[in-house]
Amino acid sequence: MRLITYKTTTIAIVLILFWVILKFPTWNKENIEPVQIIDWSNVKDDPNEHLEFELIMPGDAVDSPDALLNEDAYAKRLLEEHFNVTLNYKMVDPATYERKAALVKASGFIHDVLIEETSMLKSSVKHGFIVPIPFEVICKYAPSYARIVQEWGNYGWQGSVVDGVNYGIPLIIADARYPKVGIWRKDWLHAIGFDRVPDSMEEYEKVFKLFKTSKPDAKSFLLAFGHELDAEQQQKVLDESNPVWAMSGDVINWRAGMFTEIFGAFNVQPFNWVLRDGEIAWGGTQEGSRKAVELLHSWYKAGFIHPDFVTDEWMGEVLSKLYAGVTGYLAHWSLYSELHPQGERVQTMGRLQRNRDRELLLRLGKSKLEADSLLENQSQRYVNLWSPATVPRGPDGYRGHRLYGAVGGFSGGYYAFGNTVIEKPQKVLRWLRMMETIMNDENLLINISMGKENLHWEWRDSELGPEPVGKEPFGTMSYKRNAEGLGWSLWHQEYGYLVQVPMKEFIVKRYFPPGKIEFRKRFTPSEWGDECLFGDTESNAPNHISSLIKRMNLYQQTKLTEFIVGDLDISEWDNYVREYNMLGGDEILIGMQQYYKEILETADRVNSNISIFEHKSL
Repeated sequence: MRLITYKTTTIAIVLILFWVILKFPTWNKENIEPVQIIDWSNVKDDPNEHLEFELIMPGDAVDSPDALLNEDAYAKRLLEEHFNVTLNYKMVDPATYERKAALVKASGFIHDVLIEETSMLKSSVKHGFIVPIPFEVICKYAPSYARIVQEWGNYGWQGSVVDGVNYGIPLIIADARYPKVGIWRKDWLHAIGFDRVPDSMEEYEKVFKLFKTSKPDAKSFLLAFGHELDAEQQQKVLDESNPVWAMSGDVINWRAGMFTEIFGAFNVQPFNWVLRDGEIAWGGTQEGSRKAVELLHSWYKAGFIHPDFVTDEWMGEVLSKLYAGVTGYLAHWSLYSELHPQGERVQTMGRLQRNRDRELLLRLGKSKLEADSLLENQSQRYVNLWSPATVPRGPDGYRGHRLYGAVGGFSGGYYAFGNTVIEKPQKVLRWLRMMETIMNDENLLINISMGKENLHWEWRDSELGPEPVGKEPFGTMSYKRNAEGLGWSLWHQEYGYLVQVPMKEFIVKRYFPPGKIEFRKRFTPSEWGDECLFGDTESNAPNHISSLIKRMNLYQQTKLTEFIVGDLDISEWDNYVREYNMLGGDEILIGMQQYYKEILETADRVNSNISIFEHKSL
């Protein structure tokens, strides 16, 4: 009996100790932290010392085996030779790493340089997997990079700060500063007699109404083939045409699919923090959001918005409806490469429309030979059926489309340094030197992002002037470029692939297609982008309220959807705002006000350090 009691007691003690360790993980952290304190004043980086880095294979390698980095990849080899380093890349599934990062690292699988988003970075800090890196060190060895962070999104610094100590370098996604506007079915616009791109909310509504009532898909077909059909066949096309809607949406994906260009026309984004009279405010409870929701409800009631918008996913069903001729407008899509005749989706759209046209011609009594001949005569119809949209101008002249945030957080994440660098902290300095050097060496940056001219790409004439085009076997947009350590798209890699530093604007204008530069001026100027005060509402939020923010975002998504479909009358808006604030909005506001204060203080601290080191030669 005593033996049983003893065993029971022992098991209970073990369970209690196990619970305490889980409950108070800092016990375990205390054994690691003292070792991780690096006296940076005594750390020197001798360029003549060869350093080896253990790194994670870029995530594109998971998407395709063709993207797996070659052992002698061009950009990798160039970096190794230029900086006297060896870069060893290991394959890690990003999805697995994101879900089980703590377990992976706890098993000893820690790399020298990691890319982590905010929550993952803070988990790594808690478990002692990464080392602190003072702002002073970043600004001393990479002042040009630090200056760009300050200018493009100084909110990014605070995302890697834990208890007043910094653990990361915010990464920059240069083209995230520009909005992704929508696309129109160009042939539909022509079919309803609207031969320009709708530019205001009034024109959007006018076109949406004509899409709904004028059978644009059938009329587009008749414009192309009507001269080969008799009156009865033409009427049959109109009578048997399928119902269409102006657009669908994706209320689940609030970052991209929640009608952000419609809210932007009312000078608000419902999932962004904004400044109002110098004070931070939540977009989802502003008067502009109420006006946008009221308009969207009237459009839904009129049949402009497909009822599936409640369940459709932005990159799945929403795009499929455009492909299938069910909708004529898709929001948050346009990129220069997406609308280029060589673009994969442009060609897919043309192929699908051609197949539908062929089926209809056969149903109308044309033989296969006749149908194919007619299609060949109308081949230009399928080159590009899309036209880029502009962000619509609202009733008071506002335009806006939600941005993801170009610095840190959701878009870029952070460089962090594993505790493996404690033995050789000069690795951190070498990596910073690499970033700074690449940023200020135009030729090197082009070679590690676009590739080598006349090997990976070449200049070819276009209507607007010479543009870079990929050479075989690498292509203009191809995983084979990734295998060389280069960005997948020759036209969109505005930053280094293996070492992520952004291109300065004059380099982009010098090397990227003139068509892209013109496209950006006309359709996606940065002034039309609505960026959250914190870059991103969820990913850059402080830990103690991040879960509450996610819950309240879900609550808001539900309520806004109910207003749009009419389950809630717009007269209930004030009640919604009160409930939102009571359930957590007020608590979040207090937390974010303090966080904003900390962001400004950190930015001032970084700015002071930059001013010390910016013009000093190391």
